[in-house]
Amino acid sequence: MNIFKFRDQLIDEYRSYVASFINIADPLIFWKVDGALYGGALWPEPLLQLNPISLPAGHDRRASSRDPASFRVHQILGKQIPHLNFLR
Repeated sequence: MNIFKFRDQLIDEYRSYVASFINIADPLIFWKVDGALYGGALWPEPLLQLNPISLPAGHDRRASSRDPASFRVHQILGKQIPHLNFLR
């Protein structure tokens, strides 16, 4: 399961659901509201956090090699924050 695709699909369905209740006659107001809906006014960007309550794994990035998505996140974070200690 790709959680980001799932999130996008869920938001698309919710956006359609919310829009089905909106009936605005004035075109200027309609486009303003429609732009806000498609601009993400009702759903913020996903929050990605690191969980500090885990067992230390040191700098060993191989600990996450079984999970490709986790491995990719560790690769990116390792480049951005070289002194980062990974957790398992």
